[in-house]
Amino acid sequence: MNKFLVFSASFLLLSNMNVSAQESVYISDPDNIYIDNDLALTMAGGATVATDTLVFDDTLYARGGTFTGYYKLKRLSVDGGSTVTLDSAGTDVTEIMITGGVHVTGSSTLDAKGQLRLLSKATVTGKDSTGRIEELTSGNSVTGTVTIERYIPGGKRRYRFFSHPFTTTQTLSASLMDDIDVTGSGGSTNGFTTTQTNNPSCWWFDATLGDTATSGPNPGWQAFTSANATNWGRHQGLYLLVRGAKGEGLNGQAYTPSPVTIDMTGPVNQGSQTINLFTGVNGGAFNIVGNPYPSAVNLKTPVNNMSNKKGSGFWLMNSNMGSVGAYEVYLYNTDAMLPSNSAFAIDVTANTSITFQESYKTDTGRAVFKGTAVQDIVEFQVHSGSIYWDKMYVVFDPAADADFDNADARKFTNADANLYAVTDDGVQVSINGLPFSNNKVVPVNFDTKIADNYEIRVTEYTLQPAYQLYLIDKYMNTSTLLKPGSTYRFAVTSDTLSAGARFQLGFTDLAVPEVSKGGLKIYPNPVHDILTVEFEEPISKETAMLDIIDNTGRKVMSQKLDSGVSRVDLSVSELAAGVYHVQISGSSNIAFSKFIKIAE
Repeated sequence: MNKFLVFSASFLLLSNMNVSAQESVYISDPDNIYIDNDLALTMAGGATVATDTLVFDDTLYARGGTFTGYYKLKRLSVDGGSTVTLDSAGTDVTEIMITGGVHVTGSSTLDAKGQLRLLSKATVTGKDSTGRIEELTSGNSVTGTVTIERYIPGGKRRYRFFSHPFTTTQTLSASLMDDIDVTGSGGSTNGFTTTQTNNPSCWWFDATLGDTATSGPNPGWQAFTSANATNWGRHQGLYLLVRGAKGEGLNGQAYTPSPVTIDMTGPVNQGSQTINLFTGVNGGAFNIVGNPYPSAVNLKTPVNNMSNKKGSGFWLMNSNMGSVGAYEVYLYNTDAMLPSNSAFAIDVTANTSITFQESYKTDTGRAVFKGTAVQDIVEFQVHSGSIYWDKMYVVFDPAADADFDNADARKFTNADANLYAVTDDGVQVSINGLPFSNNKVVPVNFDTKIADNYEIRVTEYTLQPAYQLYLIDKYMNTSTLLKPGSTYRFAVTSDTLSAGARFQLGFTDLAVPEVSKGGLKIYPNPVHDILTVEFEEPISKETAMLDIIDNTGRKVMSQKLDSGVSRVDLSVSELAAGVYHVQISGSSNIAFSKFIKIAE
Protein backbone atom coordinates (compact mmCIF):
# COMPACT_ATOMS: atom_id res chain seq x y z
CA MET A 1 0.00 0.00 0.00
CA ASN A 2 0.99 3.63 -0.34
CA LYS A 3 3.12 5.12 2.37
CA PHE A 4 1.26 8.43 1.91
CA LEU A 5 -2.13 9.17 0.39
CA VAL A 6 -2.24 12.85 -0.55
CA PHE A 7 -5.50 14.68 -1.34
CA SER A 8 -5.46 18.30 -2.51
CA ALA A 9 -8.49 20.11 -3.89
CA SER A 10 -10.76 23.09 -3.29
CA PHE A 11 -13.55 20.63 -2.42
CA LEU A 12 -13.36 16.88 -2.12
CA LEU A 13 -16.17 14.35 -1.60
CA LEU A 14 -15.17 10.73 -1.26
CA SER A 15 -17.73 7.93 -1.51
CA ASN A 16 -18.16 4.34 -2.63
CA MET A 17 -14.48 3.63 -2.11
CA ASN A 18 -12.19 1.66 0.15
CA VAL A 19 -9.20 3.58 1.45
CA SER A 20 -6.64 1.77 3.56
CA ALA A 21 -3.25 3.21 4.50
CA GLN A 22 -0.60 1.17 6.31
CA GLU A 23 1.57 4.17 7.12
CA SER A 24 -0.12 7.58 7.08
CA VAL A 25 -2.47 9.83 5.16
CA TYR A 26 -1.85 13.50 4.46
CA ILE A 27 -4.83 15.60 3.38
CA SER A 28 -4.27 19.23 2.32
CA ASP A 29 -7.34 21.23 1.35
CA PRO A 30 -8.43 24.84 1.70
CA ASP A 31 -11.95 23.63 2.43
CA ASN A 32 -13.35 20.73 4.44
CA ILE A 33 -13.00 17.14 3.24
CA TYR A 34 -16.32 15.28 3.35
CA ILE A 35 -16.44 11.48 3.35
CA ASP A 36 -19.90 9.93 3.38
CA ASN A 37 -21.01 6.67 4.94
CA ASP A 38 -20.40 4.52 1.86
CA LEU A 39 -16.65 4.69 2.38
CA ALA A 40 -14.64 2.28 4.53
CA LEU A 41 -11.75 4.36 5.88
CA THR A 42 -9.01 2.53 7.78
CA MET A 43 -5.84 4.28 8.91
CA ALA A 44 -3.11 2.06 10.30
CA GLY A 45 -0.37 4.69 10.47
CA GLY A 46 -2.18 7.79 11.61
CA ALA A 47 -3.10 10.84 9.54
CA THR A 48 -2.46 14.54 9.17
CA VAL A 49 -5.18 16.95 8.11
CA ALA A 50 -3.83 20.39 7.28
CA THR A 51 -5.76 23.68 7.25
CA ASP A 52 -9.33 22.46 7.61
CA THR A 53 -11.49 19.56 8.82
CA LEU A 54 -11.98 15.95 7.77
CA VAL A 55 -15.70 15.22 8.18
CA PHE A 56 -16.60 11.52 8.16
CA ASP A 57 -20.19 10.39 8.73
CA ASP A 58 -19.23 6.84 9.64
CA THR A 59 -16.57 4.91 11.57
CA LEU A 60 -12.92 5.78 11.07
CA TYR A 61 -10.81 2.75 12.04
CA ALA A 62 -7.47 3.73 13.53
CA ARG A 63 -4.85 1.03 14.09
CA GLY A 64 -1.85 2.97 15.35
CA GLY A 65 0.02 6.13 14.59
CA THR A 66 -0.50 9.79 15.34
CA PHE A 67 -3.43 11.93 14.22
CA THR A 68 -2.87 15.64 13.69
CA GLY A 69 -5.37 18.25 12.57
CA TYR A 70 -9.14 18.67 12.80
CA TYR A 71 -11.54 15.71 12.45
CA LYS A 72 -15.28 15.50 12.87
CA LEU A 73 -16.27 11.85 13.03
CA LYS A 74 -19.45 9.97 13.70
CA ARG A 75 -17.41 7.21 15.34
CA LEU A 76 -13.75 6.53 16.05
CA SER A 77 -12.69 2.91 16.52
CA VAL A 78 -9.22 2.09 17.85
CA ASP A 79 -8.34 -1.61 17.54
CA GLY A 80 -5.70 -4.11 16.55
CA GLY A 81 -3.73 -3.97 19.79
CA SER A 82 -2.48 -0.52 18.86
CA THR A 83 -1.89 2.84 20.53
CA VAL A 84 -3.36 5.81 18.72
CA THR A 85 -2.10 9.23 19.74
CA LEU A 86 -3.81 12.56 19.18
CA ASP A 87 -0.90 14.92 18.58
CA SER A 88 -0.93 18.32 20.25
CA ALA A 89 2.70 19.17 19.66
CA GLY A 90 4.20 21.45 17.04
CA THR A 91 2.40 24.14 15.05
CA ASP A 92 -0.60 22.02 14.07
CA VAL A 93 -3.64 22.11 16.36
CA THR A 94 -5.41 18.79 16.76
CA GLU A 95 -8.99 18.05 17.76
CA ILE A 96 -11.09 14.99 17.06
CA MET A 97 -14.78 15.80 17.49
CA ILE A 98 -17.13 12.86 17.99
CA THR A 99 -20.84 13.02 17.23
CA GLY A 100 -21.46 9.34 18.03
CA GLY A 101 -19.07 7.07 19.91
CA VAL A 102 -15.47 6.24 20.69
CA HIS A 103 -14.76 2.50 20.58
CA VAL A 104 -11.47 1.09 21.90
CA THR A 105 -11.07 -2.67 21.60
CA GLY A 106 -8.55 -5.47 21.01
CA SER A 107 -6.17 -4.46 23.83
CA SER A 108 -5.74 -0.97 22.43
CA THR A 109 -5.21 2.54 23.82
CA LEU A 110 -6.37 5.95 22.71
CA ASP A 111 -4.03 8.63 24.06
CA ALA A 112 -6.37 11.62 23.93
CA LYS A 113 -3.87 14.22 25.18
CA GLY A 114 -6.75 16.66 25.73
CA GLN A 115 -7.60 16.68 22.02
CA LEU A 116 -10.72 14.47 22.08
CA ARG A 117 -14.09 16.27 22.27
CA LEU A 118 -17.46 14.53 22.66
CA LEU A 119 -19.92 16.82 20.90
CA SER A 120 -23.46 17.48 22.10
CA LYS A 121 -26.23 19.12 20.10
CA ALA A 122 -30.00 19.46 20.00
CA THR A 123 -31.92 16.21 20.30
CA VAL A 124 -33.28 14.62 17.16
CA THR A 125 -36.62 12.73 17.26
CA GLY A 126 -36.37 12.39 21.03
CA LYS A 127 -32.79 11.11 21.03
CA ASP A 128 -29.98 12.72 22.96
CA SER A 129 -27.37 13.62 20.32
CA THR A 130 -24.29 13.54 22.53
CA GLY A 131 -21.00 11.81 21.79
CA ARG A 132 -19.89 9.13 24.23
CA ILE A 133 -17.13 6.68 25.11
CA GLU A 134 -18.48 3.20 24.53
CA GLU A 135 -17.91 0.17 26.75
CA LEU A 136 -14.22 -0.26 27.61
CA THR A 137 -13.54 -3.93 28.25
CA SER A 138 -10.51 -5.07 30.25
CA GLY A 139 -7.20 -4.20 28.58
CA ASN A 140 -8.56 -1.19 26.68
CA SER A 141 -8.28 2.41 27.79
CA VAL A 142 -8.55 6.10 27.00
CA THR A 143 -5.66 8.02 28.55
CA GLY A 144 -5.18 11.75 28.92
CA THR A 145 -7.96 14.28 29.33
CA VAL A 146 -11.20 14.43 27.35
CA THR A 147 -13.57 17.34 26.78
CA ILE A 148 -17.23 16.51 27.42
CA GLU A 149 -20.08 18.64 26.07
CA ARG A 150 -23.68 18.81 27.30
CA TYR A 151 -26.19 20.71 25.20
CA ILE A 152 -28.98 22.48 27.13
CA PRO A 153 -31.96 23.53 24.96
CA GLY A 154 -33.22 27.09 25.02
CA GLY A 155 -36.60 28.41 26.09
CA LYS A 156 -36.46 26.76 29.52
CA ARG A 157 -35.14 28.14 32.79
CA ARG A 158 -34.90 24.88 34.72
CA TYR A 159 -33.31 23.10 37.66
CA ARG A 160 -31.41 20.00 36.62
CA PHE A 161 -29.53 17.13 38.21
CA PHE A 162 -25.98 17.44 36.88
CA SER A 163 -22.71 15.50 37.24
CA HIS A 164 -19.26 15.09 35.72
CA PRO A 165 -17.58 11.83 34.57
CA PHE A 166 -14.03 12.57 35.70
CA THR A 167 -11.66 10.83 38.10
CA THR A 168 -10.68 14.13 39.70
CA THR A 169 -12.61 16.64 41.79
CA GLN A 170 -13.63 19.72 39.79
CA THR A 171 -14.21 23.43 40.37
CA LEU A 172 -17.50 25.06 39.38
CA SER A 173 -15.65 28.00 37.85
CA ALA A 174 -13.58 25.91 35.42
CA SER A 175 -16.23 23.28 34.61
CA LEU A 176 -19.41 25.37 34.39
CA MET A 177 -18.90 29.10 34.64
CA ASP A 178 -17.23 29.66 31.28
CA ASP A 179 -20.61 28.73 29.77
CA ILE A 180 -23.31 29.55 32.37
CA ASP A 181 -23.70 31.70 35.45
CA VAL A 182 -23.54 30.09 38.86
CA THR A 183 -24.50 32.32 41.77
CA GLY A 184 -23.76 31.95 45.46
CA SER A 185 -22.97 33.61 48.74
CA GLY A 186 -20.39 36.39 48.46
CA GLY A 187 -20.74 36.72 44.70
CA SER A 188 -17.46 37.34 42.91
CA THR A 189 -15.56 37.27 46.21
CA ASN A 190 -16.13 33.52 46.23
CA GLY A 191 -15.85 33.08 42.47
CA PHE A 192 -19.58 33.22 41.69
CA THR A 193 -21.48 35.50 39.35
CA THR A 194 -22.56 38.54 41.35
CA THR A 195 -26.27 39.41 41.59
CA GLN A 196 -28.24 41.73 43.84
CA THR A 197 -29.10 38.91 46.25
CA ASN A 198 -26.28 36.41 45.56
CA ASN A 199 -28.78 33.63 46.20
CA PRO A 200 -27.27 30.20 45.45
CA SER A 201 -28.10 28.41 42.21
CA CYS A 202 -26.10 25.21 42.81
CA TRP A 203 -26.37 22.66 45.63
CA TRP A 204 -24.92 19.29 46.56
CA PHE A 205 -26.56 16.76 48.88
CA ASP A 206 -24.91 15.67 52.11
CA ALA A 207 -26.65 12.37 52.81
CA THR A 208 -25.29 12.26 56.36
CA LEU A 209 -27.25 15.43 57.24
CA GLY A 210 -30.45 14.63 55.35
CA ASP A 211 -33.87 13.88 56.76
CA THR A 212 -36.99 12.31 55.23
CA ALA A 213 -38.44 15.56 53.86
CA THR A 214 -39.48 15.35 50.21
CA SER A 215 -41.10 18.78 50.13
CA GLY A 216 -39.67 22.01 51.48
CA PRO A 217 -36.11 22.35 52.82
CA ASN A 218 -34.15 19.17 53.51
CA PRO A 219 -31.01 19.82 55.62
CA GLY A 220 -29.07 17.51 53.32
CA TRP A 221 -29.03 20.14 50.56
CA GLN A 222 -25.90 22.26 50.91
CA ALA A 223 -25.21 25.33 48.79
CA PHE A 224 -21.69 25.60 47.40
CA THR A 225 -19.74 28.28 49.24
CA SER A 226 -16.96 28.72 46.67
CA ALA A 227 -16.84 28.40 42.91
CA ASN A 228 -13.03 28.41 42.83
CA ALA A 229 -12.44 25.63 45.35
CA THR A 230 -11.93 22.06 44.13
CA ASN A 231 -15.17 20.89 45.73
CA TRP A 232 -17.31 19.18 43.06
CA GLY A 233 -16.55 15.60 43.94
CA ARG A 234 -16.22 12.50 41.84
CA HIS A 235 -19.62 10.78 41.29
CA GLN A 236 -21.35 13.73 43.00
CA GLY A 237 -24.69 14.89 41.64
CA LEU A 238 -25.62 18.58 41.70
CA TYR A 239 -28.94 20.40 41.80
CA LEU A 240 -28.18 23.15 39.30
CA LEU A 241 -30.23 26.06 37.96
CA VAL A 242 -29.52 26.68 34.27
CA ARG A 243 -30.82 30.17 33.43
CA GLY A 244 -29.73 30.02 29.80
CA ALA A 245 -26.56 31.36 28.21
CA LYS A 246 -24.08 33.29 30.31
CA GLY A 247 -25.39 36.71 31.32
CA GLU A 248 -29.08 35.79 30.97
CA GLY A 249 -31.74 35.80 33.69
CA LEU A 250 -29.76 37.67 36.33
CA ASN A 251 -31.76 40.89 36.69
CA GLY A 252 -35.27 39.60 37.36
CA GLN A 253 -36.58 40.76 33.97
CA ALA A 254 -38.59 38.58 31.60
CA TYR A 255 -36.49 36.85 28.94
CA THR A 256 -36.30 33.76 26.78
CA PRO A 257 -33.38 31.52 27.76
CA SER A 258 -30.96 30.79 24.92
CA PRO A 259 -29.59 27.32 24.27
CA VAL A 260 -26.17 26.73 25.76
CA THR A 261 -23.53 24.02 25.52
CA ILE A 262 -21.61 23.33 28.71
CA ASP A 263 -18.16 21.80 28.25
CA MET A 264 -15.65 20.50 30.78
CA THR A 265 -12.35 18.66 30.60
CA GLY A 266 -10.72 15.94 32.67
CA PRO A 267 -9.54 12.32 32.80
CA VAL A 268 -12.61 10.09 32.45
CA ASN A 269 -13.74 7.30 34.76
CA GLN A 270 -13.09 3.85 33.31
CA GLY A 271 -13.85 0.35 34.47
CA SER A 272 -15.97 -0.61 37.48
CA GLN A 273 -17.12 2.35 39.60
CA THR A 274 -18.32 1.79 43.18
CA ILE A 275 -20.08 4.71 44.88
CA ASN A 276 -20.74 4.71 48.62
CA LEU A 277 -24.21 5.69 49.86
CA PHE A 278 -25.07 6.83 53.37
CA THR A 279 -27.91 7.31 55.83
CA GLY A 280 -28.32 10.55 57.77
CA VAL A 281 -28.23 11.50 61.44
CA ASN A 282 -31.67 13.08 60.99
CA GLY A 283 -33.30 9.84 59.82
CA GLY A 284 -32.83 10.55 56.14
CA ALA A 285 -31.38 8.12 53.64
CA PHE A 286 -31.61 9.95 50.31
CA ASN A 287 -28.50 10.06 48.10
CA ILE A 288 -27.90 11.96 44.85
CA VAL A 289 -25.73 9.80 42.59
CA GLY A 290 -23.98 11.13 39.49
CA ASN A 291 -23.59 9.16 36.27
CA PRO A 292 -19.92 8.07 36.49
CA TYR A 293 -19.34 7.69 32.74
CA PRO A 294 -19.23 9.88 29.61
CA SER A 295 -22.12 7.81 28.25
CA ALA A 296 -25.74 7.14 29.02
CA VAL A 297 -26.22 4.16 31.37
CA ASN A 298 -29.10 1.82 32.06
CA LEU A 299 -29.81 2.00 35.81
CA LYS A 300 -31.82 -1.22 36.00
CA THR A 301 -28.97 -3.62 36.83
CA PRO A 302 -26.85 -1.46 39.20
CA VAL A 303 -29.90 -0.42 41.19
CA ASN A 304 -31.32 -3.95 41.43
CA ASN A 305 -27.92 -5.31 42.51
CA MET A 306 -27.77 -2.89 45.45
CA SER A 307 -28.27 -4.04 49.01
CA ASN A 308 -30.24 -1.97 51.53
CA LYS A 309 -32.22 -0.03 48.97
CA LYS A 310 -35.43 1.42 50.35
CA GLY A 311 -38.89 1.44 48.84
CA SER A 312 -39.77 0.35 45.33
CA GLY A 313 -38.30 3.07 43.14
CA PHE A 314 -35.90 5.95 42.59
CA TRP A 315 -36.16 9.46 41.14
CA LEU A 316 -34.73 11.45 38.27
CA MET A 317 -35.10 15.14 37.55
CA ASN A 318 -36.87 15.43 34.20
CA SER A 319 -36.36 18.98 32.95
CA ASN A 320 -38.97 18.45 30.21
CA MET A 321 -41.83 18.00 32.68
CA GLY A 322 -44.10 20.75 33.96
CA SER A 323 -43.17 24.41 33.71
CA VAL A 324 -39.89 24.21 35.66
CA GLY A 325 -39.01 20.49 35.60
CA ALA A 326 -40.19 17.74 37.92
CA TYR A 327 -39.06 14.67 39.83
CA GLU A 328 -39.97 11.53 37.89
CA VAL A 329 -40.20 8.21 39.72
CA TYR A 330 -38.99 4.89 38.25
CA LEU A 331 -39.54 1.34 39.44
CA TYR A 332 -36.42 -0.58 40.43
CA ASN A 333 -37.01 -3.50 38.10
CA THR A 334 -37.51 -1.52 34.89
CA ASP A 335 -35.13 0.02 32.37
CA ALA A 336 -34.23 3.64 33.04
CA MET A 337 -31.67 5.37 30.85
CA LEU A 338 -29.65 8.05 32.63
CA PRO A 339 -27.90 10.51 30.28
CA SER A 340 -24.28 11.46 30.68
CA ASN A 341 -23.76 14.47 32.97
CA SER A 342 -26.93 13.64 34.88
CA ALA A 343 -27.76 12.13 38.29
CA PHE A 344 -30.55 10.37 40.17
CA ALA A 345 -31.89 10.18 43.73
CA ILE A 346 -32.24 6.95 45.68
CA ASP A 347 -33.31 6.06 49.22
CA VAL A 348 -31.47 3.46 51.34
CA THR A 349 -32.13 1.71 54.65
CA ALA A 350 -28.47 1.55 55.74
CA ASN A 351 -25.02 2.55 54.55
CA THR A 352 -24.39 0.72 51.30
CA SER A 353 -22.92 1.18 47.83
CA ILE A 354 -23.86 1.00 44.17
CA THR A 355 -21.52 -0.39 41.52
CA PHE A 356 -21.52 0.56 37.84
CA GLN A 357 -19.89 -1.61 35.18
CA GLU A 358 -18.79 -0.58 31.70
CA SER A 359 -21.37 -3.03 30.31
CA TYR A 360 -24.18 -0.84 31.69
CA LYS A 361 -23.36 1.85 29.14
CA THR A 362 -25.95 2.27 26.42
CA ASP A 363 -26.24 3.98 23.07
CA THR A 364 -30.00 4.37 23.44
CA GLY A 365 -29.52 8.09 23.86
CA ARG A 366 -33.05 8.97 24.94
CA ALA A 367 -33.06 11.32 27.89
CA VAL A 368 -34.78 8.98 30.35
CA PHE A 369 -37.37 6.29 29.89
CA LYS A 370 -38.83 3.17 31.44
CA GLY A 371 -39.15 0.00 29.43
CA THR A 372 -39.77 -3.50 30.70
CA ALA A 373 -43.40 -4.17 31.59
CA VAL A 374 -44.24 -5.38 35.09
CA GLN A 375 -47.19 -7.60 35.97
CA ASP A 376 -50.06 -6.11 38.00
CA ILE A 377 -49.04 -2.47 37.54
CA VAL A 378 -50.87 0.66 36.44
CA GLU A 379 -48.98 3.81 35.46
CA PHE A 380 -50.79 7.15 35.53
CA GLN A 381 -49.55 10.35 33.91
CA VAL A 382 -51.04 13.85 34.03
CA HIS A 383 -50.84 16.04 30.92
CA SER A 384 -52.29 19.30 29.73
CA GLY A 385 -51.83 19.86 26.02
CA SER A 386 -48.17 19.22 25.27
CA ILE A 387 -47.06 19.57 28.90
CA TYR A 388 -46.29 16.41 30.87
CA TRP A 389 -46.74 17.25 34.57
CA ASP A 390 -46.32 14.17 36.73
CA LYS A 391 -46.82 10.43 37.08
CA MET A 392 -47.47 7.75 39.69
CA TYR A 393 -47.74 3.96 39.86
CA VAL A 394 -50.02 1.52 41.60
CA VAL A 395 -48.35 -1.89 41.93
CA PHE A 396 -50.34 -4.84 43.26
CA ASP A 397 -48.21 -7.11 45.41
CA PRO A 398 -49.73 -9.72 47.74
CA ALA A 399 -46.71 -9.40 50.06
CA ALA A 400 -47.13 -5.63 50.46
CA ASP A 401 -49.08 -3.69 53.05
CA ALA A 402 -51.68 -0.97 52.62
CA ASP A 403 -49.67 1.13 55.08
CA PHE A 404 -46.36 2.69 53.99
CA ASP A 405 -43.70 -0.02 53.59
CA ASN A 406 -40.85 -1.07 51.35
CA ALA A 407 -43.24 -1.71 48.44
CA ASP A 408 -43.89 2.05 48.22
CA ALA A 409 -41.83 5.07 47.20
CA ARG A 410 -42.34 8.48 48.74
CA LYS A 411 -43.58 11.39 46.67
CA PHE A 412 -40.86 13.94 45.82
CA THR A 413 -42.80 17.21 45.72
CA ASN A 414 -42.61 19.27 42.52
CA ALA A 415 -42.93 23.03 42.28
CA ASP A 416 -46.16 23.27 40.31
CA ALA A 417 -48.09 19.96 40.01
CA ASN A 418 -48.13 16.71 41.98
CA LEU A 419 -50.02 13.45 41.42
CA TYR A 420 -49.76 10.93 44.24
CA ALA A 421 -51.57 8.24 46.21
CA VAL A 422 -52.03 8.21 49.97
CA THR A 423 -51.36 5.06 51.97
CA ASP A 424 -53.68 3.89 54.75
CA ASP A 425 -51.38 5.51 57.32
CA GLY A 426 -51.37 8.84 55.48
CA VAL A 427 -48.02 8.82 53.63
CA GLN A 428 -47.88 10.48 50.20
CA VAL A 429 -46.36 8.08 47.65
CA SER A 430 -45.54 8.14 43.94
CA ILE A 431 -45.40 4.34 43.90
CA ASN A 432 -48.16 2.68 45.91
CA GLY A 433 -47.51 -1.01 46.42
CA LEU A 434 -50.33 -2.93 48.08
CA PRO A 435 -52.30 -6.16 47.75
CA PHE A 436 -55.30 -6.12 45.45
CA SER A 437 -58.20 -6.07 47.89
CA ASN A 438 -61.75 -6.36 46.63
CA ASN A 439 -63.64 -3.08 47.13
CA LYS A 440 -60.52 -1.32 48.38
CA VAL A 441 -60.37 2.47 47.91
CA VAL A 442 -57.12 4.47 47.67
CA PRO A 443 -57.12 8.28 47.86
CA VAL A 444 -55.38 9.99 44.93
CA ASN A 445 -54.52 13.69 45.07
CA PHE A 446 -53.63 16.14 42.34
CA ASP A 447 -52.13 19.24 43.92
CA THR A 448 -51.73 22.30 41.73
CA LYS A 449 -52.60 26.00 41.65
CA ILE A 450 -52.45 26.14 37.87
CA ALA A 451 -55.96 26.35 36.40
CA ASP A 452 -56.08 24.34 33.19
CA ASN A 453 -57.69 21.41 31.39
CA TYR A 454 -55.86 18.21 32.33
CA GLU A 455 -55.83 14.54 31.37
CA ILE A 456 -55.05 11.53 33.52
CA ARG A 457 -53.65 8.95 31.13
CA VAL A 458 -53.27 5.24 31.82
CA THR A 459 -49.92 4.75 30.09
CA GLU A 460 -49.28 1.21 31.33
CA TYR A 461 -51.82 -1.38 32.45
CA THR A 462 -50.92 -5.02 33.10
CA LEU A 463 -53.62 -6.14 35.53
CA GLN A 464 -54.92 -9.68 35.75
CA PRO A 465 -58.19 -10.16 33.81
CA ALA A 466 -60.29 -10.45 36.99
CA TYR A 467 -59.00 -7.14 38.38
CA GLN A 468 -61.00 -4.00 37.70
CA LEU A 469 -59.91 -0.49 38.57
CA TYR A 470 -62.17 2.56 38.76
CA LEU A 471 -61.20 6.23 38.87
CA ILE A 472 -63.66 8.00 41.15
CA ASP A 473 -63.93 11.77 40.71
CA LYS A 474 -65.56 13.05 43.89
CA TYR A 475 -65.76 16.59 42.56
CA MET A 476 -67.77 15.58 39.48
CA ASN A 477 -69.52 12.60 41.13
CA THR A 478 -68.33 10.21 38.43
CA SER A 479 -66.69 6.81 38.36
CA THR A 480 -64.80 5.55 35.30
CA LEU A 481 -63.68 1.98 34.58
CA LEU A 482 -60.00 2.14 33.64
CA LYS A 483 -58.55 0.10 30.81
CA PRO A 484 -55.25 0.11 28.89
CA GLY A 485 -54.91 3.51 27.24
CA SER A 486 -57.79 5.12 29.18
CA THR A 487 -57.86 8.91 29.36
CA TYR A 488 -59.83 10.91 31.91
CA ARG A 489 -60.23 14.63 31.24
CA PHE A 490 -60.88 17.12 34.01
CA ALA A 491 -60.50 20.81 34.72
CA VAL A 492 -58.84 22.61 37.60
CA THR A 493 -60.49 25.97 38.22
CA SER A 494 -60.44 28.68 40.87
CA ASP A 495 -62.60 26.38 43.01
CA THR A 496 -60.18 24.87 45.55
CA LEU A 497 -62.17 21.61 45.55
CA SER A 498 -61.31 21.05 41.86
CA ALA A 499 -57.75 20.07 42.88
CA GLY A 500 -56.21 18.38 45.89
CA ALA A 501 -58.00 15.35 47.37
CA ARG A 502 -60.33 15.03 44.41
CA PHE A 503 -59.87 11.45 43.25
CA GLN A 504 -60.05 7.88 44.50
CA LEU A 505 -59.13 4.54 42.97
CA GLY A 506 -61.65 1.77 43.59
CA PHE A 507 -60.72 -1.91 43.16
CA THR A 508 -62.93 -4.87 42.39
CA ASP A 509 -61.87 -8.47 41.89
CA LEU A 510 -64.33 -10.41 39.76
CA ALA A 511 -62.82 -13.69 40.96
CA VAL A 512 -63.62 -13.03 44.61
CA PRO A 513 -66.85 -14.68 45.85
CA GLU A 514 -69.37 -12.02 46.77
CA VAL A 515 -70.63 -13.73 49.93
CA SER A 516 -69.32 -11.95 53.01
CA LYS A 517 -69.41 -12.66 56.70
CA GLY A 518 -72.93 -13.44 57.80
CA GLY A 519 -74.01 -14.77 54.40
CA LEU A 520 -74.57 -11.34 52.81
CA LYS A 521 -74.30 -11.26 49.01
CA ILE A 522 -74.58 -8.05 46.98
CA TYR A 523 -74.42 -7.59 43.21
CA PRO A 524 -73.64 -6.17 40.73
CA ASN A 525 -70.48 -4.64 42.10
CA PRO A 526 -69.69 -1.98 40.97
CA VAL A 527 -73.29 -0.79 40.66
CA HIS A 528 -74.93 2.15 39.00
CA ASP A 529 -78.49 2.27 40.31
CA ILE A 530 -80.12 -1.05 41.39
CA LEU A 531 -78.27 -3.10 44.00
CA THR A 532 -79.48 -6.62 44.66
CA VAL A 533 -79.05 -7.89 48.22
CA GLU A 534 -79.26 -11.56 49.23
CA PHE A 535 -79.14 -12.53 52.89
CA GLU A 536 -78.90 -16.25 53.49
CA GLU A 537 -79.42 -16.29 57.26
CA PRO A 538 -82.95 -16.27 58.70
CA ILE A 539 -84.14 -12.77 59.49
CA SER A 540 -87.11 -11.27 61.19
CA LYS A 541 -89.21 -9.04 58.95
CA GLU A 542 -89.99 -6.88 61.93
CA THR A 543 -86.38 -6.11 62.83
CA ALA A 544 -84.26 -6.63 59.67
CA MET A 545 -82.78 -3.35 58.40
CA LEU A 546 -80.38 -2.53 55.59
CA ASP A 547 -78.19 0.51 56.15
CA ILE A 548 -75.79 2.08 53.63
CA ILE A 549 -72.90 3.96 55.23
CA ASP A 550 -70.31 6.19 53.52
CA ASN A 551 -66.57 6.24 54.24
CA THR A 552 -66.99 8.88 56.95
CA GLY A 553 -69.30 6.56 58.90
CA ARG A 554 -72.42 8.58 58.07
CA LYS A 555 -75.60 6.61 57.37
CA VAL A 556 -76.83 7.79 53.97
CA MET A 557 -79.67 5.35 53.29
CA SER A 558 -81.85 2.84 55.20
CA GLN A 559 -84.68 0.48 54.35
CA LYS A 560 -86.41 -2.54 55.88
CA LEU A 561 -85.78 -5.96 54.46
CA ASP A 562 -88.87 -8.07 53.92
CA SER A 563 -87.36 -11.16 52.25
CA GLY A 564 -84.12 -12.98 51.65
CA VAL A 565 -83.64 -11.13 48.34
CA SER A 566 -84.16 -7.38 48.07
CA ARG A 567 -83.54 -4.72 45.44
CA VAL A 568 -82.21 -1.35 46.57
CA ASP A 569 -82.73 1.65 44.28
CA LEU A 570 -79.63 3.79 44.87
CA SER A 571 -80.84 6.54 42.55
CA VAL A 572 -83.48 7.52 45.11
CA SER A 573 -80.85 8.94 47.44
CA GLU A 574 -78.67 10.29 44.60
CA LEU A 575 -75.56 8.77 46.11
CA ALA A 576 -72.28 10.17 44.83
CA ALA A 577 -69.83 7.85 43.15
CA GLY A 578 -67.59 6.13 45.66
CA VAL A 579 -67.30 3.21 48.03
CA TYR A 580 -70.06 2.43 50.54
CA HIS A 581 -70.56 -0.08 53.32
CA VAL A 582 -73.68 -2.23 53.65
CA GLN A 583 -74.89 -3.33 57.06
CA ILE A 584 -77.72 -5.79 57.59
CA SER A 585 -79.03 -6.16 61.12
CA GLY A 586 -81.60 -8.61 62.36
CA SER A 587 -82.93 -9.66 65.75
CA SER A 588 -80.01 -11.99 66.41
CA ASN A 589 -77.38 -11.42 63.75
CA ILE A 590 -75.58 -8.76 61.73
CA ALA A 591 -73.65 -8.81 58.44
CA PHE A 592 -71.42 -6.40 56.54
CA SER A 593 -70.20 -5.87 53.00
CA LYS A 594 -69.27 -2.98 50.72
CA PHE A 595 -69.71 -1.92 47.12
CA ILE A 596 -68.56 0.72 44.63
CA LYS A 597 -71.17 3.13 43.34
CA ILE A 598 -70.41 4.33 39.81
CA ALA A 599 -71.96 7.04 37.70
CA GLU A 600 -73.18 6.79 34.12
